[in-house]
Amino acid sequence: MSVFDLILTLVWLFLLLGIVAYTRGERVQTIVDTKFNTKNLKECAIMDLTYGTILLIFKTRNKLPMSTTWTFLGLLSGREIGIVLTDFTTERLNKALKMMFVELG
Repeated sequence: MSVFDLILTLVWLFLLLGIVAYTRGERVQTIVDTKFNTKNLKECAIMDLTYGTILLIFKTRNKLPMSTTWTFLGLLSGREIGIVLTDFTTERLNKALKMMFVELG
Protein backbone atom coordinates (compact mmCIF):
# COMPACT_ATOMS: atom_id res chain seq x y z
CA MET A 1 0.00 0.00 0.00
CA SER A 2 1.43 3.32 -1.05
CA VAL A 3 1.16 6.68 0.65
CA PHE A 4 -1.14 7.82 -2.15
CA ASP A 5 -3.52 4.93 -1.41
CA LEU A 6 -3.54 5.83 2.28
CA ILE A 7 -4.26 9.50 1.59
CA LEU A 8 -6.99 8.61 -0.92
CA THR A 9 -8.62 6.25 1.59
CA LEU A 10 -8.51 8.84 4.37
CA VAL A 11 -10.00 11.54 2.11
CA TRP A 12 -12.78 9.16 1.06
CA LEU A 13 -13.46 8.20 4.68
CA PHE A 14 -13.65 11.82 5.87
CA LEU A 15 -15.84 12.73 2.90
CA LEU A 16 -18.33 9.98 3.72
CA LEU A 17 -18.31 10.83 7.43
CA GLY A 18 -18.86 14.46 6.49
CA ILE A 19 -21.91 13.51 4.43
CA VAL A 20 -23.34 11.49 7.32
CA ALA A 21 -22.70 14.39 9.73
CA TYR A 22 -24.20 16.93 7.29
CA THR A 23 -27.38 14.89 6.86
CA ARG A 24 -27.39 14.17 10.62
CA GLY A 25 -27.60 10.45 9.95
CA GLU A 26 -31.11 10.71 8.51
CA ARG A 27 -31.22 7.27 6.88
CA VAL A 28 -29.95 5.47 9.97
CA GLN A 29 -32.19 7.53 12.23
CA THR A 30 -35.29 6.71 10.17
CA ILE A 31 -34.62 2.98 10.67
CA VAL A 32 -34.14 3.48 14.41
CA ASP A 33 -37.30 5.62 14.65
CA THR A 34 -39.44 2.91 13.02
CA LYS A 35 -38.65 0.52 15.88
CA PHE A 36 -41.04 -0.05 18.75
CA ASN A 37 -40.18 1.82 21.94
CA THR A 38 -36.80 3.27 20.90
CA LYS A 39 -37.13 6.11 23.38
CA ASN A 40 -36.59 3.76 26.36
CA LEU A 41 -32.94 4.35 27.31
CA LYS A 42 -32.69 1.26 29.52
CA GLU A 43 -33.76 -0.99 26.68
CA CYS A 44 -31.31 0.70 24.30
CA ALA A 45 -28.49 0.29 26.82
CA ILE A 46 -29.29 -3.42 27.17
CA MET A 47 -29.23 -3.76 23.36
CA ASP A 48 -25.84 -2.00 23.20
CA LEU A 49 -24.46 -4.23 25.96
CA THR A 50 -25.72 -7.37 24.20
CA TYR A 51 -24.33 -6.21 20.85
CA GLY A 52 -20.95 -5.41 22.37
CA THR A 53 -20.82 -8.72 24.24
CA ILE A 54 -21.58 -10.72 21.10
CA LEU A 55 -18.89 -8.85 19.18
CA LEU A 56 -16.37 -9.33 21.99
CA ILE A 57 -17.07 -13.07 22.19
CA PHE A 58 -16.70 -13.50 18.45
CA LYS A 59 -13.53 -11.41 18.43
CA THR A 60 -11.80 -13.23 21.27
CA ARG A 61 -13.20 -16.77 21.16
CA ASN A 62 -14.02 -17.47 17.55
CA LYS A 63 -11.80 -17.95 14.51
CA LEU A 64 -14.63 -17.32 12.03
CA PRO A 65 -14.96 -13.84 10.55
CA MET A 66 -18.20 -12.11 11.38
CA SER A 67 -20.13 -9.20 9.91
CA THR A 68 -21.09 -6.58 12.48
CA THR A 69 -23.93 -5.46 10.21
CA TRP A 70 -25.55 -8.90 10.24
CA THR A 71 -25.15 -9.08 14.02
CA PHE A 72 -26.84 -5.71 14.45
CA LEU A 73 -29.69 -6.61 12.08
CA GLY A 74 -30.14 -9.93 13.88
CA LEU A 75 -30.35 -8.20 17.26
CA LEU A 76 -32.86 -5.66 15.99
CA SER A 77 -34.96 -8.37 14.35
CA GLY A 78 -34.85 -10.55 17.47
CA ARG A 79 -35.90 -7.58 19.56
CA GLU A 80 -38.84 -6.88 17.26
CA ILE A 81 -39.98 -10.50 17.39
CA GLY A 82 -39.63 -10.52 21.18
CA ILE A 83 -41.73 -7.39 21.49
CA VAL A 84 -44.39 -8.84 19.18
CA LEU A 85 -44.51 -12.09 21.14
CA THR A 86 -45.16 -10.27 24.42
CA ASP A 87 -48.41 -8.85 23.02
CA PHE A 88 -49.06 -11.09 20.02
CA THR A 89 -51.39 -10.05 17.24
CA THR A 90 -51.17 -11.06 13.61
CA GLU A 91 -51.16 -7.40 12.60
CA ARG A 92 -48.12 -6.61 14.78
CA LEU A 93 -46.31 -9.71 13.54
CA ASN A 94 -46.92 -8.75 9.90
CA LYS A 95 -45.72 -5.20 10.60
CA ALA A 96 -42.54 -6.49 12.29
CA LEU A 97 -41.82 -8.98 9.49
CA LYS A 98 -42.32 -6.28 6.86
CA MET A 99 -39.95 -4.00 8.77
CA MET A 100 -37.31 -6.75 8.99
CA PHE A 101 -37.45 -7.49 5.26
CA VAL A 102 -37.16 -3.78 4.43
CA GLU A 103 -34.04 -3.55 6.62
CA LEU A 104 -32.63 -6.70 5.06
CA GLY A 105 -33.04 -5.15 1.62
